[in-house]
Amino acid sequence: MTSGIDDADVSLKVIAVGDAAVGKTSIVGRYVTGAFESSYKATIGTDIFRKIVHVEGRRIALLCYDTAGQERFRNLVERYFIGAIGALLVYDITNRESFENLPTWTHQVDKHAGGALKIVIGNKIDLKSERIVSGEEGQGMSQQLDAEFIETSAKDGLNIEPVFERIALYAVDRVRGRVP
Repeated sequence: MTSGIDDADVSLKVIAVGDAAVGKTSIVGRYVTGAFESSYKATIGTDIFRKIVHVEGRRIALLCYDTAGQERFRNLVERYFIGAIGALLVYDITNRESFENLPTWTHQVDKHAGGALKIVIGNKIDLKSERIVSGEEGQGMSQQLDAEFIETSAKDGLNIEPVFERIALYAVDRVRGRVP
């Protein structure tokens, strides 16, 4: 979903990274459209979503890059990391491997988008009965990766807005010199 950017004061790139099927597309889609798509369709390469937000009197176009999580696309999507102001490091709370792969994703973000605000996101908390990764583990991992932490449910819409609001505020603070 893209259109001209001349209706915004500034455009900022946000990337969503993580293993396949952790809910990156669902998180970004829920934020941009307000809807949840229950059928799974793998992202090939990168999809770009756009949403205008208002922060401290500025119109900001958040360009949300939803990247493919499959190994075969990793080199292709890395180029989209460059210039990102925020990085969503997404894992599925019912999938330990997706959680354990976060350091690899973080390394790629640090390598190609140094300075981006990193937020570790434990997604699918609507599946509490199937939880494998605890919130405490997620918090610990985020500290290890020098990132913020939040748990979300793209299905229920829980904590989706705050993730993107935090990135927009960080971007404004950075532009105004309030953060390095």
